[in-house]
Amino acid sequence: MSICPSRVAVLLAFAATAPAADNLTGTWLLNVGNSSWDGMQAPASLVLKVEHNEPRLKYHGHIVYASGAERDFHFDGALDGNEYPMTRSYGSGMVTLKRFELHTFKSEFHSTDGRYVERAEVRLSVNSRRLTRKVRLETPEGVKYWTEIYEKQ
Repeated sequence: MSICPSRVAVLLAFAATAPAADNLTGTWLLNVGNSSWDGMQAPASLVLKVEHNEPRLKYHGHIVYASGAERDFHFDGALDGNEYPMTRSYGSGMVTLKRFELHTFKSEFHSTDGRYVERAEVRLSVNSRRLTRKVRLETPEGVKYWTEIYEKQ
């Protein structure tokens, strides 16, 4: 069976013009006032530095709590559906990140002790300047929801 050269040319042209996944590389600042905390204690500030080369994703964050306490966090893995180790404010565990749509990926974190499950949907705006993270956290005390809005610096 032979492949028609014109079909190959059409397929290559389509592949070259197909939209690429968003690149999240850059410094992102949490807009605390535009975020919705649904009864949660809002942080004073959060800065996130991201290196993204699809599917690889690496980030480092620095959060300052309203109390003045500070904490760093990081992730080094990929948006590939595999599990990666991660430490959250409520403990160590494993996280899975997977692209859901062109501008959206989902994450799911399970704490090692099984007490916490955090599911989040992260969506980048069309102009790539705003990142929205909608979170659902299952805790021993119940379920909590909040939305974080980040702006690219």
